[in-house]
Amino acid sequence: MMPSFVCGPISSTATLPSMASTSLALSAVDLGTKLSTLAPTSSMGLIVRGGAAAGDAVMNNYYGDALGYFGGLRVPATFLAGSSLAAIFTLKHKASNLSSNKEESDLSRIEKRVLKFYHLMSVSAFALSLNTIATCTIAYTAVLHGRFDPFAETAYLFMKREFLYEFTMVRWSFLSSVFCFLGMLASRLLIEFELLKPTGDVKSSRPDVARLVVFSIGALVTSLLSYVNQNLWCWESLIGMTITIGQVSLLLKIPESSFDKTFSNIFFISHKFTCEDGAKASLL
Repeated sequence: MMPSFVCGPISSTATLPSMASTSLALSAVDLGTKLSTLAPTSSMGLIVRGGAAAGDAVMNNYYGDALGYFGGLRVPATFLAGSSLAAIFTLKHKASNLSSNKEESDLSRIEKRVLKFYHLMSVSAFALSLNTIATCTIAYTAVLHGRFDPFAETAYLFMKREFLYEFTMVRWSFLSSVFCFLGMLASRLLIEFELLKPTGDVKSSRPDVARLVVFSIGALVTSLLSYVNQNLWCWESLIGMTITIGQVSLLLKIPESSFDKTFSNIFFISHKFTCEDGAKASLL
């Protein structure tokens, strides 16, 4: 009986290493399965955090984030471009009255100002949203080219380091197109429903509805503008971002004295002055 008693524990102890190795292998398989369900950036962050010391900067691969940003922003920009393009060719019968005399025109002076502002905002919204789509497409191809370092502490720092012009231009163009679209929408409501028509009836509700439209869209615009200015991170406001856009554009294009880039700078500057003159003319 002694040999059988001794052999029992020895044989069971001999199987412990094999059982331990089997459980470790199963744990490794489960860990690999869980990591495979995560995004590449998330799994890389988990692996680096496990081996990094306290206080060390965590470097993640943000290649997929760059593709997602430039690819995803084209969808709302396409919506704005399509809506703005359709809005440019509307109200043609009212636009023909802009050059008419005051006696011959059916529009009041304030209606003419709002109509000019409407066309200025619709053209600006279309141009800015189309610029967003084109820049996103070109930047998407540049990311696919892959000649950059994809590792950084955050995706924001990575985009600022590797794609400063594309990242800043896309953000600025899209945000500006949104505000132009809202201005176009408010103008369209005032003109289409004839809320600015002078009425002899004191009890008319048109002035109240016109004020409601202006205050509602104005509240939305100011709220969005305040939120945007608080989350630009590297700029105090959209004005500073606009200045950076001009500086980066000139630094990228002037040293390369090519024919197309030189004329691109000329048209870009001319567009800025034309928009300012158009905004002033709409108020006259």
